[in-house]
Amino acid sequence: MTEAAVLIRLHVKSEFAEAFRAHTLELVRAARNEPGCNSIQVLCKQEDPTQLVLLENWADREYYLSEAHQQSTHMQDYFEATKLMIADVGVEMFAPVSEGAPGRVHDDAT
Repeated sequence: MTEAAVLIRLHVKSEFAEAFRAHTLELVRAARNEPGCNSIQVLCKQEDPTQLVLLENWADREYYLSEAHQQSTHMQDYFEATKLMIADVGVEMFAPVSEGAPGRVHDDAT
């Protein structure tokens, strides 16, 4: 099982900013109950309420990418409710950094 951190950048059309945040918080409440969801944080840029970031941490990368998560009722309801509200979206996936593993950061100073 490989842990995954997911960074989702969302730019929302200004007329939908408040409604989009409400839908996103509803989604987050449901997703936090999914197996392997360690945390989800929703952040909004202070100077621009149309810029949001979701920081997600999942115990299992394969589950996050699975149909069980991506096609879940709450995900599908969210996609349907917000599809016309989003101006742009970007998704990046990261793996934890640990010492001694290939491709991982190593601190030789210790």
